[in-house]
Amino acid sequence: MARDIKYKYINNNAQDESMIYKKVILLLLLTALAVFSQQITISGKVTDTTGVAPITGAVVKLEKYGFADTTTADGSFVLTGLVSSIDQSIHQLQPNALSANMRNGMLSLYVPERGAVSITTYTIQGKAVSKIEKVLDKGAHSIAQPDLGKGVYIYKIRAGSRELMLKNSSLVRTGSAIALSAPTPVTASSASRYVPIDDVIFASKEGLLNYRVMVTNSDTSGIVIKMIPNAGNVTDADGNVYQSVRIGIQVWTVENWRSTKYNDGTAIPHVTDGAAWKALTTPGYCYFNNATQTDTIKKWGALYNWYVLSYKQIAPAGWRVPTDAEWDTLQNYLIANGYNWDGTMTGNKIAKSMAAKSYWEETLYAGMIGNDQSKNNTSGFSALPGGDRSDEGNFFNQSDYGSWWSATEYGASHACSRFLNYILEDLKRSVDRKSCGFSVRLLRDFIADGKYLLKAKSMTPWFGRVTPAYQLVDSVTGRATVVFKPTGWSKIDSLYVGTTKISTIGPDDTAYTITGMTKSDSVRVWFGAKPVVYCDSVYDAEGNVYHAIRIGNQVWTVENWRSTKYNDGTAIPYVSNDTAWAWLLTPAYCYYKNATHADTIMKWGALYNWYVFAPTNSKKIAPAGWHVPTDAEWDTLQIYLIANGYNWDGTTMSNKIAKAMATKSDWSASTTAGASGNDLTKNNASGFSALPGGDRSYLGFFYGQSGCGSWWSASETDASYAYFRDLGSDCEYLGRNLISKSCGFSVRLLRD
Repeated sequence: MARDIKYKYINNNAQDESMIYKKVILLLLLTALAVFSQQITISGKVTDTTGVAPITGAVVKLEKYGFADTTTADGSFVLTGLVSSIDQSIHQLQPNALSANMRNGMLSLYVPERGAVSITTYTIQGKAVSKIEKVLDKGAHSIAQPDLGKGVYIYKIRAGSRELMLKNSSLVRTGSAIALSAPTPVTASSASRYVPIDDVIFASKEGLLNYRVMVTNSDTSGIVIKMIPNAGNVTDADGNVYQSVRIGIQVWTVENWRSTKYNDGTAIPHVTDGAAWKALTTPGYCYFNNATQTDTIKKWGALYNWYVLSYKQIAPAGWRVPTDAEWDTLQNYLIANGYNWDGTMTGNKIAKSMAAKSYWEETLYAGMIGNDQSKNNTSGFSALPGGDRSDEGNFFNQSDYGSWWSATEYGASHACSRFLNYILEDLKRSVDRKSCGFSVRLLRDFIADGKYLLKAKSMTPWFGRVTPAYQLVDSVTGRATVVFKPTGWSKIDSLYVGTTKISTIGPDDTAYTITGMTKSDSVRVWFGAKPVVYCDSVYDAEGNVYHAIRIGNQVWTVENWRSTKYNDGTAIPYVSNDTAWAWLLTPAYCYYKNATHADTIMKWGALYNWYVFAPTNSKKIAPAGWHVPTDAEWDTLQIYLIANGYNWDGTTMSNKIAKAMATKSDWSASTTAGASGNDLTKNNASGFSALPGGDRSYLGFFYGQSGCGSWWSASETDASYAYFRDLGSDCEYLGRNLISKSCGFSVRLLRD
């Protein structure tokens, strides 16, 4: 806004000059109150991520003013049009509302409630040149602004979720007076050149991520919009559609989840009242400041307490809420692949690469999210500052913070989360009370190393990367026609049906049709120069299918067993109560922390006490042709891996094979070189795919998920103890120990 100027004239005898100056003053004030047409002309081009290849047919528009264009063959666009603007020099302070005016370098401000206030000053070109931050009480305040010299400046005032923009035309100042070099009239047409805009450029095209970037100058050219491929859409239980992005080996949604229902259609409780939210120890969701507008909800998403994530499945099939270790995987990938804002590949400086190009508070500090937001979001993660809801029920920090839950809990009342802040350069890890309300992103399921297996019997896609469809040809023989499409990889190295290799391999996203498959046939697809050979799969008594892998002369299942029945169909006793489990001397199984979600059980498997497969038990847990490995057979696996260079440091002496056996995800982060939890991208060279499924002690309590995995052997030492093997997130070796047979551990099978 034009500064309200008090003129002090020195020469009382120069009546004619005085009249000229008075006319100038009057003209300035009249112009400042004028309504005029402002020309907007914004141009640029849309390209792929390299900035070179043009993208044709992308729709580009201004979200506020609505001007739109479609890119031509060279990717260019022009957004142009006239808008009406009102530019007032004097704002009256209004009680109970955020209001302000400028007078001789002093900002007079009324704040409707106590809180943090920021005042950011911009040039007409949109460059931030000053920022003042204060915590102010409710009421009127006067805040001196820095003397920035002659020019037109925009003041953005923010208090909580309220914002106000002022335009100020400043002339050269000498003492307390204003000196005019010449009485130059101000016209409506010239005034329009100095009025900025506060808008967002939005670009969209099928198959590419939606793109948004702030624009503050109404006359801008040379904008380059680099669009990132969409890794696929996912739909929630309400029918909302979300885009996703591939970052390394992971695929993340790029919008905050906003479903009001679980995946089975059950409603998630909507809790608006602060006191009611504070009292929750059960699932609840809300919108920031209890928003009701559809566009606002779509933009920011919902805020969920952690109990929502642990109660039922919020993610559609093939997707999940990421664990703390999977957030680590994202962080480590971005750092190692040059996404730090300064181009380094050490230290955590990835915030700008993850944050969206708009809606963040501004800051002058280099490398921070809020500094030059046009350089944000090189990863495509598109993080928005959606704010949060505290465990007290209060809303905080929209436009400053974005916080996202992980699926990893930290004790009975806390869970792990990640957050970004506009004045930070790094992605932060935090432990927060489960009753807090945070945003949620989803991660697509996958098997480490990009190796997948389909069975004709299965009716759902395996982990979202291989998309199958089935049509039974003969209901008597069970033979089927299988159509499937491996996606997201540049090349398939090998493809087998049973033992027959398919010689003609198409490009990425090729659909393959195979007829006459039987239950015993398998489709094997793998990627990479050193493929892992998957062998025939095995079915348990309930029809669950498990993949198997050859390591040396052995063939191991690569998933934890989860059958609730013996091989003859007899039920294995399920024991959930801690007291009933403690010192139990008869067969029993459970799930970690008594989980009930099918996806959780499928991922982690079951925990069995040793009596389930004791030699004295006439019933068998393993199907024909398979068995629970002995202690000596575990030794065979260990010796083979060591002797064949699977130690993390490449040596062939001593036991350093943990990383070669552990999955590339779900392990707690570790700073110990060579440990399972250190740089997970280097894990699972053997394909064993060990998960940190946790244990159940002989006293009945659960512990260790994400930190350790333990697997029984069939070998006992006496009536009370048996051997097992374990991996830890902080260890480089495969451990061997004795323990009470009453403990609950995971089970892998070995082919006869």
